Order: sequence, then C-alpha cells, then structure tokens
Amino acid sequence: GGLMSRLAQAAGVFYNASGDAACFDYRKGANPDNDDVGELWDYQFCTEMFMPSSRDGVHDMFWDQPWDISAAISHCRSTWNVSPRPLWPTVNYGGKRIEASSNIVFSNGEYDPWQGGGVLANITDSIHAVFIPGGAHHIDFMWSTDLDPPAVIDARTQERNIIRKWVEDAYNRNRNRNRKENTSAHAYAYKRRDTRKATRARAKCLVQSA
Repeated sequence: GGLMSRLAQAAGVFYNASGDAACFDYRKGANPDNDDVGELWDYQFCTEMFMPSSRDGVHDMFWDQPWDISAAISHCRSTWNVSPRPLWPTVNYGGKRIEASSNIVFSNGEYDPWQGGGVLANITDSIHAVFIPGGAHHIDFMWSTDLDPPAVIDARTQERNIIRKWVEDAYNRNRNRNRKENTSAHAYAYKRRDTRKATRARAKCLVQSA
C-alpha cells in the first residue's frame, strides 16, 4: 500500500493490537483502560516536569510543530488550574550537575525515543547508567515474560544487584551506628556508676572524719 496505509499499520501496533478496530481515534489513548496514566503525566508535566518538545518536519517524520510555551501554559491553566514552573526541575534537581546526588539508576533502551536525553554512562559510584541494547521505553519496568530478550533480563539483574547493595550498605551503616550508640550508652552507664561509688566513698570518709 501507500504511505498512509503503512502509517496506519504502524499506528495499529498500539491502536489495533487485536485487529478488530475499523478506524483509530488519535485523540484517545492506545489503551482506554489506562487513559488515566496520560492524565497523570499531563498533570506532572504542568506542575513539575515542564519539558519543551517540538517537530520541524525536516529532521523527523512529522509535520512542522514548533514549541509554543504560551499555548502549553494556557493548557495547564485551563485543564488543571496550575501555572507551570519552567525551571523547577533544574532548580530542584540540579539539571545535569547531579554529582552530589546518590543512589540513582538511569535505565535507557536503545530504541527508546527518550534515551537521546538520558544518562548513558555512570556519573559516580552511586549514580549508575544501565543501557539496554534493542530495548524500548520502560521495557525493564514491565512484567517479566518468557519472551524477554537477554538484554532486558541482564538489565533487571544489574538494577536488582545495585539496589540490593544500597539496602545492604544502609543496613550495615545503621547496625554499626546502633552498636556505637549502645557502646557509648554502656560506657556512660558505667561512668555514672563509678561516679556514684566515688561520691559515696567520699561521703563516707567525710562522715568518719567528722
């Protein structure tokens, strides 16, 4: 078929997995059962992650659609009665300067459109990047199945091991701190006992001297 036919077949991967739909409604989500996810993301976009996006029709397959911040702000106000804070993520999270953060895993799939702006290399010993060859968006977050490719299984194993180490390290730190606190408490108790003994001994000496 022609271009439109091929585009319809591509869209059908999301909108017509059953093959029963006669036509698609682009204004609806791919899965009516989880349309609320799109609404929740829209609220997060308007209140926290205000991320510009655009198309130029030259470097992509879409029509020209430049970023319109005024239209985006108007949408957020009319839909959620909130005004976006365009620089909030940068101020709150530090933008790309996140070296002072800790215990983060950034996972990106090779075919995830978002991976172009993702963290693809380790930043510190506690900020890890897990890259998934052949992976799609959030594929490592999906339920495990017998069809999972080795790259996804390996990514989940890495993530599980990293998180397990965080938990173990936190547990050991707390245990060592508790031991130190208990040791200090015992030492303080012994010191108070010895002080009371010394006080009573001095008092006895004073009474005898009198």
